[in-house]
Amino acid sequence: LKFMYKVFTETPIVLNAHNLLHSHSNWETQVDNHDGISVYYRSEDSKNGIHSIKVDFVSKCRPVEFICVINEFDLIKEIVTIIPMETKYLKQFNNLNKVIYSKINMWWPLKNRDAVAHVRAYDLLDEHDEILIWGKSVDKVEDVEIPKIEKGTLRLDVNMAEGVIKPKLTEDGEIGTEVISSFNVDFKTFLPKTLLNWITRTFAYYVCKMIRQRTENLEGTTHEKRIKENDIYKDWTKTFEEWKIKKLAEKDATSP
Repeated sequence: LKFMYKVFTETPIVLNAHNLLHSHSNWETQVDNHDGISVYYRSEDSKNGIHSIKVDFVSKCRPVEFICVINEFDLIKEIVTIIPMETKYLKQFNNLNKVIYSKINMWWPLKNRDAVAHVRAYDLLDEHDEILIWGKSVDKVEDVEIPKIEKGTLRLDVNMAEGVIKPKLTEDGEIGTEVISSFNVDFKTFLPKTLLNWITRTFAYYVCKMIRQRTENLEGTTHEKRIKENDIYKDWTKTFEEWKIKKLAEKDATSP
């Protein structure tokens, strides 16, 4: 019964997330394919601080390398250095089901922001050639200790966070990666236009750039070490290799 409940409740969420990520309707372009990175914005309830941000970029890295960089959540602060951050797992139920905590230390006089989210991943390679990640804020999760809100900190509501990691065949028959991700966030306060523009045009762009730079340059990093040590990355490598073989066979079958 628990399995059936999960199927019936999560399937519509996953399909809706897939459709929303691949639709550009009602998004305002903030960064237009600059160095392979695009950023989009949509106002949801700007007076009350609710905004949506979407990014789309490509990387020369293999999908498993990108998965490693976002999966090793405690290392995010090593990559995103544009602003001081704290990131950690509160609970890892399994490799595809986790509860995360993040905190951004803002500059005075702004208050710090933190968030707690329950995140799941879904293998949609057979259906849509992608790995889909979906999550949202939570106040409580069974068997998880949620950190108390510290003085001087506002806890954000992440109403929706979703993304896809899409393997892409390159001209030489290898695999690159495309990433599409969007966030609907309640910042809990009105954001002045200057700050909003910084978030959508500067912060979002450079976060993508920093993450991509790490994915393409893993040699000698802690990420490279963890890829070698963790069997889950061996499994993902095998999965994407099987995907590549399948796609190359389909390509050969349609070639004149």
